[in-house]
Amino acid sequence: FNNILTSIIDLIVFSYILYSIQPELFWVAIVYAALGTIATVSLGRRLIPLNLSKAQREANFRFSLIRFRENSESIAFYKGTNIEEIEISKRFANVVQNKIHINTSKRNVDILSNVYRYLSQILPVSIVAPRYLAGKVELGILSQSTGAFTNILNDLSI
Repeated sequence: FNNILTSIIDLIVFSYILYSIQPELFWVAIVYAALGTIATVSLGRRLIPLNLSKAQREANFRFSLIRFRENSESIAFYKGTNIEEIEISKRFANVVQNKIHINTSKRNVDILSNVYRYLSQILPVSIVAPRYLAGKVELGILSQSTGAFTNILNDLSI
């Protein structure tokens, strides 16, 4: 609860500061946070069923190994080793395939997070810099707007 209250107060204070410096940058921060959140949720949503599938596939693989071990005499007597080997290999391949999908999804979320973080450092400077270069604002205003932009993003982002 305390963290939420702090974020709300931060959001109000830094929104006022940013809006008074550069109103366009305030709206850019709102839109940027919304787009970043939507993109993160859409990419991260894929991990939920993959992690559930991971648990199921690993359990199936472990079960087939235990079943093979417990019934090894019967399997050897009826010459079913090849059939069991194929079944165990299929289940292991399912585990590996699922892990590849999980790693791919995590990589995509990580790439998005890094791009989002780096753009959030460049975006406020690129919007306020023309006013600074024109002599309309001082350097302190430029750094102040960058700090306010970053705080607003931190308060609004997941």
